[in-house]
Amino acid sequence: AGWTLVGQHQADPRRLAVEAYPGWLALQALGRRSYKNTDDAERRSARADLLAALRHDGAGLGLAMDWPDDLHALMLDDPSGDPLDAALCLLQAAWAAQQPAWGLPPDLDPLEGWIVGAR
Repeated sequence: AGWTLVGQHQADPRRLAVEAYPGWLALQALGRRSYKNTDDAERRSARADLLAALRHDGAGLGLAMDWPDDLHALMLDDPSGDPLDAALCLLQAAWAAQQPAWGLPPDLDPLEGWIVGAR
């Protein structure tokens, strides 16, 4: 595709991608509570807590997110979790863009990759 996968594959330096994993970031905020794939009160509550964590400190990444009310409702009400997962990935990419070397460890194995933000 001609894009660079940071830390793993060098190609067009203007087209960058990093490896994000929304489940990892959700785990930082919610522990083992599930937030998707069922439309029940418990998972809706978990989505609400996750959205609050993203607004507060980016679920521990130190970047507070904000969004319009209609997007908040979409992320809260969609039991698939897909819109919320997209926001989690966006946050991980934004965090990486502010870090030296995209937040990747210096001893990164290019065959293994690295989820940005993981410690």
